[in-house]
Amino acid sequence: MKRLSVLAPILAVAILALPAPATFGQQPPAPVPVLEKRFPATAPSGPYDMVLLVLDLAPGATFPSHAHGGPVFLTVTDGTLWERSGGQETVLRTGDTLAEESGRVHEAGNNGPGTTRLVVTVLLPTGSVLTTDTQTGVGQELPVGATVAAQAILPTPQAPEPLDVVQRVTDLPVGGVVPLHTHPGPNFNLLLQGQLRIDMGGMAHAVTANDSWVEPANLVHGVSNTGSTTVRVVGSALVPRGAPVATPAQQPAAPAAQPAPAPKPVVAPAQVPAR
Repeated sequence: MKRLSVLAPILAVAILALPAPATFGQQPPAPVPVLEKRFPATAPSGPYDMVLLVLDLAPGATFPSHAHGGPVFLTVTDGTLWERSGGQETVLRTGDTLAEESGRVHEAGNNGPGTTRLVVTVLLPTGSVLTTDTQTGVGQELPVGATVAAQAILPTPQAPEPLDVVQRVTDLPVGGVVPLHTHPGPNFNLLLQGQLRIDMGGMAHAVTANDSWVEPANLVHGVSNTGSTTVRVVGSALVPRGAPVATPAQQPAAPAAQPAPAPKPVVAPAQVPAR
């Protein structure tokens, strides 16, 4: 599983050329929210990692009986998911969420005709096993039956308390821009498709599909789509309970218009004296 340190070189970071300016008089496309889900959360008492996963379940795939080593927050972004615990079964559809306490025994699967996609955040105590098969007692990273579309881990996030976990899926059209802003807690992201430029900490960073990065609390940054396709970002933020996920920052002032140069005085041609 990938590990990422705060403001690391963002998985082979490169400085990009500045994106082409928007056509005069036109605003660049804005980000398009796909979904946003908020979970009240209690962080583990000791050091922990923030694990962010995008999982796919093919039709008929199941998660056998298992438990997790830390609290889990799950959103169904596509398809359906059945989940069974304590003799009760629940069906989750696109947009539905599930919060699981550490050690909760359950099983799940996809009985639908299409692929089910899940966004999963786990606050995993350092050194704990993510998943344990309750029938065999064997520890593993993920339940059997899951296909990993993207994954990364943020060690020891500097998170507020009490906190909310906020999961977001956002699209950014070609040429789109997210203006300068800040987050009140660490915002952890996975890029599923496309190419981004992130201006953060006085540097420009290139991010491509399957990369991950963290936007630390209160650090001013902006994002732009520098590729030729729509970008899709999956994010999970740890914010103070009830706080907004992002706050606009002061935007750079537009360059002042330069006055037109004064016209040069017209000088009459010199007269050639007659012989």
